Amino acid sequence: MGLRPRPTQGISMALPTQMIGGLVSGLDTANIIEQLMMLERRPVQMMETRILEHQTMLEAYRGVNNLLLDFHSKVGNLADSDLWNATTTTSSNEGALTAQTDRYAQPGTYSFRVGQLAQTAQFTSGGFSDRDTSPVSPGSTGEIRIDSSRSLLTNPTSVRLLNGAQGIYHGEIKITDKSGATAVVDLSTAQTMEEVINAINNADGISVTASVNVDATAPTENVIGDALVITDTSGGAGTLRVDNFGGSTTATDLGIEGNGGAGVTITGSRILSLGNTTPLSSLRDGLGINNGTLGSINNLDDVAGSWTIDLSRATTIGGIIAEINDQTAGV
Repeated sequence: MGLRPRPTQGISMALPTQMIGGLVSGLDTANIIEQLMMLERRPVQMMETRILEHQTMLEAYRGVNNLLLDFHSKVGNLADSDLWNATTTTSSNEGALTAQTDRYAQPGTYSFRVGQLAQTAQFTSGGFSDRDTSPVSPGSTGEIRIDSSRSLLTNPTSVRLLNGAQGIYHGEIKITDKSGATAVVDLSTAQTMEEVINAINNADGISVTASVNVDATAPTENVIGDALVITDTSGGAGTLRVDNFGGSTTATDLGIEGNGGAGVTITGSRILSLGNTTPLSSLRDGLGINNGTLGSINNLDDVAGSWTIDLSRATTIGGIIAEINDQTAGV
């Protein structure tokens, strides 16, 4: 007879929930779970790594951009001509002399020598016993000399007006008289022809005189006065010479460089003349001209009638020539 289980009636039973660890199952379930969680987090970690890489690249790009902006700024400054032409000055005695430069300053070393200090000038004439009979001329001769307007070098003509306002090299000259005696004359501080002539005439050790080629007895139209004359007074039998000295061109610029041959004089070349750079203010012995409207200039060919030339902008002889040419179509 067989046995059959008796059915359970009205009774339900639940099995208890139980964790089976590796000790029972033989599996390292904790490590497996940790690995599964790390595997699940790997995409997040990869994303975080990429974010960090992009942030590093972004910082690098920002650094390069800043460098490029700085480079662009500095390159832009290179276009400024003042940067290339910038100069500075130093003085060996800033208590006596300082200087400033601009873009046109020529680099170099410049030496300055004080020729004369500024001072208050006052001139008074001698006393006269009466107002209407005593002569006013030296020696009581009663004569007053009025120079010709052409004898300009006998006046204190500025050396900067010589050679068509090109001036002279301020240096030294060497003079040898006919006796063979020599002297070096320093003209580095000479500002007028009067100073040039006095420096030569006062030179020690030589017997020469300097003067202007003016014939006081000649008619006014024959008076020249545009060159220097060096005359030997030594009585020697040698050759009178004037040379440049110390690398200067002063004697050449004064028109007296050379020798007098067998004669006792050296008549220099013409050094007083008008040039394009001659300032209008130097004309008429420094009185200048009224450079307003010149007036009408008639056309000799009678083609275009006449013109009125405006010279108000001209400051030099060259400026007058340019204004006339511009306003008369080159006439």
